[in-house]
Amino acid sequence: MKSRTVIALWIAALTLGVVACIVQFGGNEDIVAKTNLVPGDKILPKFPIREITKVTIKKEDQSTVLVRIDKDTWGVAERANYPVDYSKLRNLLGALSELEVAQGYPAGPEHMGNFGLASSGDKDSEQGLQVLAEKSNDSNIAHIILGKFSGTNQSAGRFVRTTTDDSGVYAVSETFPGISADPQTWLGRNFLKIEKIKTIAVSAPSDSNFKSWKLIRHPNTDGTVNENGKLKLDGMEDDEVM
Repeated sequence: MKSRTVIALWIAALTLGVVACIVQFGGNEDIVAKTNLVPGDKILPKFPIREITKVTIKKEDQSTVLVRIDKDTWGVAERANYPVDYSKLRNLLGALSELEVAQGYPAGPEHMGNFGLASSGDKDSEQGLQVLAEKSNDSNIAHIILGKFSGTNQSAGRFVRTTTDDSGVYAVSETFPGISADPQTWLGRNFLKIEKIKTIAVSAPSDSNFKSWKLIRHPNTDGTVNENGKLKLDGMEDDEVM
């Protein structure tokens, strides 16, 4: 075989090898690891807020269950259905319904702790804050886990994942401020809002040694009740000091 023929065969073989490599490693996008969602996609594309009747927030051994009492009333189950901080709940559900992917990061179960998205583990810093939304028949609407903040400060966004997507984790711009698994943080603050107090009386019928007392408003000059008058001890003269 002539040397020129041998060289031509070698060139042909090398060319075929290069083409094969390009097809296998460069032209086949399926081998590149990627997440199911891309930037701009909604994390929870189907999130019917009006159908939600129960929201559970939990992390490790602490949990809070928020239950819908009627159309516009929610309660904290751990506090005998004491009215919930409705604006806080509304903000949480609204944020979840609008949550969009800023960036996806392919990751397996063994890496979830690095993002603070582990569902269970030894270190608290690796645990995610789980938010579970359910319907009246206890069927699952969404189960999302909130992890570490994605930037150097708490205003830069957060890592999240859902239990139905095992392709990786997602960075989002929402930080979910104030969201906690502590029931105390979900109690409504305006439930016992009392206005225009006229009197305050304190007594202890079961304690014979307790001396009852009463606060009243300083009356108007004509003797009528002054709603804006200062409170004073009933029976105390004007020149006396309490």
